[in-house]
Amino acid sequence: MNKHVCLLVASLCFVVVASVGPTAGEAAVAYEYAGEWNRCGLAPAEGEEAPVFMRPTRIAVGPDGTVYVTEDSAPGVYYFTPEGSYLGTLPPPPESESGMFASRGVAAGSDGTVYVTDVYDVRIVVYDAERSYVTDWPARYGRVRGICSPILEDVAAGADGNIYVSYRRPPPLKMPHSVSIDCFTPAGFLVAHWVASGYGIGVGPYGAVYVADYGYNFIEYYGSRGDYLGFWGVGGSGSGELRQPTDVAVGPDGTVFVADDRNYRVQYFTSSGSYLGQWGAAGTKAGRFGWISALAVGPNGWVYVVDQGNGRIQYFKPVVKWDEQ
Repeated sequence: MNKHVCLLVASLCFVVVASVGPTAGEAAVAYEYAGEWNRCGLAPAEGEEAPVFMRPTRIAVGPDGTVYVTEDSAPGVYYFTPEGSYLGTLPPPPESESGMFASRGVAAGSDGTVYVTDVYDVRIVVYDAERSYVTDWPARYGRVRGICSPILEDVAAGADGNIYVSYRRPPPLKMPHSVSIDCFTPAGFLVAHWVASGYGIGVGPYGAVYVADYGYNFIEYYGSRGDYLGFWGVGGSGSGELRQPTDVAVGPDGTVFVADDRNYRVQYFTSSGSYLGQWGAAGTKAGRFGWISALAVGPNGWVYVVDQGNGRIQYFKPVVKWDEQ
């Protein structure tokens, strides 16, 4: 049976995802609010306020802890200290065929290289660890613009150096499962391609590629070359259930974090989908969310959440809690 047919049937059934909690006297990791920021530049003059985010969209964390944030279809890619102090903006690439540059997805490799998807010219722009422009390469369909142009969405970097890019087909070509994942070498050579059901992507430390399916409320995962490995999730608001997940990020230890957008929370799971915990609720106070558009995990385990609905970045630190006897 077709894989997506199986997934659709399973998503329509009631599936219980077990909560895996600590037994008595056992340690568990929870996440606590640590801070936030909403400024994306320097004050233009003394006594004036720095500019604020309008629509922060995607986020990545480099191996040195530098945090990169894009705004929806805006040219700038801002970067910050781990606590949110503004450091600068990546320089725009050389003038493209369209004469325009609009960033969306951003990823940071283990060597500090930064990858940015350019919506206008359907390309991946590459910066080195010193944040200088290096090169760019076209997505699989080339720099094709127009009503049928593919829309680049997310980008993720694997520990092996390969780069994964998701894109979707717009109307009139948009159909169910019209999202595709491409795998490129660091030099930009396409080595794998497969059809998926979502476009928020993350890569685990051992090469598994996770995809958040916004429409069918599950997470599917693949091998590094697109071989299908499995999925988990079902629509709902209980522990382990999902409502329109928008993104997925993987920690250094393989823990999978999911932006459970319409439940206004972040849930986290083992690498194979066993439920571990969650935090968040709807609202504007610290630790609450409006609309979660992206997640990233730093090398120290801090989890960064793009709270697009409230125009800010929030971050959370892991803490060890012990279950009482």
